[in-house]
Amino acid sequence: MNLPTGTVTFLFTDIEGSTRLSQKYPEAMPDLLARHHEIVRQAIESRNGRVYQIVGDSISAAFSSAIDALNAAIEAQKCLQGEAWKPEPVRVRMGIHTGITQLTSEQEYT
Repeated sequence: MNLPTGTVTFLFTDIEGSTRLSQKYPEAMPDLLARHHEIVRQAIESRNGRVYQIVGDSISAAFSSAIDALNAAIEAQKCLQGEAWKPEPVRVRMGIHTGITQLTSEQEYT
């Protein structure tokens, strides 16, 4: 994976109330998670971003451009909002941060 370095904009996302959702709808949660990941990943990749970590319901992505990160977040939120979630709506929190960073030999950000 070719991750950006130098000044990088990060997009961090997670499903609001994911623990409650998984406890309330254990059978539905795998499909909800898969669809969430698909929508967010597609928005990130369509705006030149790179997903570098997925842990449970959270996704971390890196962008060379802050405007690309912002547009990916907007696109993802629009698609998530328009999705016909069952058994109940899924809400996703997103945060954006820009900073100077480097990659370690293990391709992790410092």
